[in-house]
Amino acid sequence: CNSTRGIFGGGHPGSGALNTLQYITIATLGNGADFGDLTSARRDVNGVSSPTRGCWLGGTTDSSPYPDVNTIDYVEILTTGNAVDFGDLTEVKSNASATGNSTRAVVFGGETPSVSSKIDFFVFSSGGGANNFGDMVEARRGASSNASGNEIRGITAGGNPGSSPNTSDLIEFVTLATAGDATSFGDLLSKDTYLAALASPTRII
Repeated sequence: CNSTRGIFGGGHPGSGALNTLQYITIATLGNGADFGDLTSARRDVNGVSSPTRGCWLGGTTDSSPYPDVNTIDYVEILTTGNAVDFGDLTEVKSNASATGNSTRAVVFGGETPSVSSKIDFFVFSSGGGANNFGDMVEARRGASSNASGNEIRGITAGGNPGSSPNTSDLIEFVTLATAGDATSFGDLLSKDTYLAALASPTRII
């Protein structure tokens, strides 16, 4: 989303993955309206946006045996229409964690189907797909979705490291302008997975 619109895409209502994109105007109460379609139907997909572009990352299709994909789709937020192929992530994945600033997006971990520690990045204004940014402190899927941060830092928390007890309390961050491995920020109050996060320029919840 940006300061004007929020856009929702993909999902799984119980009868197959969706390719639907729908939007709301943030200043006006009301139901979602049709925006267009993703390039393919998928669930367990992640989203990240700049003020002008919204992107959907990876996810799982309904094709047996439910493979993950590495697709990045994008739309121009203020113009309705179908999503366009942006490029690919560096690996197929679902249940990743994504954040960004007005220039750059980063994508943490995910399910590949093993648990990934890889961090990808791409520049919103340039198509062509993602590149390697570095590695997480701990490989995880289902970390805070979406990850959050501000113009300087991208932060993710919690998730499933793929081993018992299958939950994590780790908070880690990267400096968005500088590629490199993530650094430990601290710990959550409890171990958790599939969190939701939001942020102001100074605080994350």
